[in-house]
Amino acid sequence: LNELMAEVIEEIDPIANEKGIEIIAMYESDHYLHEANRSLLFTLFFNILNNAVKFSEIENKGPVEVRCQKSNNIFIVKITDHGPGMTSEQAAEIFQRFRKRKSSNGHGLGLAIARSIADFHNIDIRIETQPGRGTTFALFFTNNEQQALA
Repeated sequence: LNELMAEVIEEIDPIANEKGIEIIAMYESDHYLHEANRSLLFTLFFNILNNAVKFSEIENKGPVEVRCQKSNNIFIVKITDHGPGMTSEQAAEIFQRFRKRKSSNGHGLGLAIARSIADFHNIDIRIETQPGRGTTFALFFTNNEQQALA
């Protein structure tokens, strides 16, 4: 998954640089996912990372951070922005189709698509967010068909 995430970052990095946003990647552990759809996983990571860049631009308080790590034998990918954050009500609706934030110029489909891809691959997505403090999307790879690499 680190290789795939690096490809996603390479794709989004020119857009982020143009907006003055740095993407910092920290690969502490790697992970191999058996029988996964690589294109769908690329789209999953792309949509979440693209949103992080988009919302960091609003506040421009710091970089977007991508961390790939293992904790208690669970591989976790965290994507953190330093944008405006969300209320708990906004976070509860973020994966619904056509629900977009007022500051967004998208159609409200990217995160709904990301959720569908995550569900298809048995990936748990959690959000940590507070208004004024940014947002972290954490993806937990817990399916038994997965193999963590040291």
